[in-house]
Amino acid sequence: MKKIAIITARGNSKGVHRKNLRKIGDDSLIAITFKAAVTSNIFDSIIISSDDDEILIHAKLLGADIVRRPSSLSQDDSKSIDAVLHVLETMEIIQGEVTLLQPTSPFRTSEDIINAHYKFDISSVNSIISVCEMNDHPYKSFIVQNSRVFPVRDFNDMESPRQQLPLAVKPNGAIYIVSIAECIEQKTFFAKPFQFYQMSKEASLDIDTEFDLDFANYIHSRRIS
Repeated sequence: MKKIAIITARGNSKGVHRKNLRKIGDDSLIAITFKAAVTSNIFDSIIISSDDDEILIHAKLLGADIVRRPSSLSQDDSKSIDAVLHVLETMEIIQGEVTLLQPTSPFRTSEDIINAHYKFDISSVNSIISVCEMNDHPYKSFIVQNSRVFPVRDFNDMESPRQQLPLAVKPNGAIYIVSIAECIEQKTFFAKPFQFYQMSKEASLDIDTEFDLDFANYIHSRRIS
């Protein structure tokens, strides 16, 4: 069964200028993700999808396969699933497994990729989504609607110890594994039935702002010192 990884890396970004080419230590975010994919020794092909010439040249130098993404799929409101479906259509791939690895998750390791794939392989599911525990429990939140305020579940949750509330997780954007046939059919990474692969909060750091990038470089420097 063909296993491919797709790294989505458009040229523009709002929060961090030229984000996917920015570095943590000596490597760009793209290079960090590409190296983790290579080291996992799982994939038949690692494809970088981008609308940007500089990124595509960088991808070639890394040794990745490349697919040029149209600008219509590279806007601020563009969805990653559409970029992945574009790669599958361009490469005429209809069977196997596809894994989305976003460069904005620099602390996702090859071990995470291996472990998530192991869970996919032994489970009767169509997709695996990486998640992490939420910093702020959703039950301790309010919904504001038509000038009225409602608790997400119950007012008593506001004063409940966190340990008494059910575990709440969220997708961390690091790893999405999905059956290619189901991805094409359902047009989602959450192809039912699906399961989660839980990662630590530190490994789930997502680069969305300059602060995130500075913090990631700080963590990296502490690790190598």
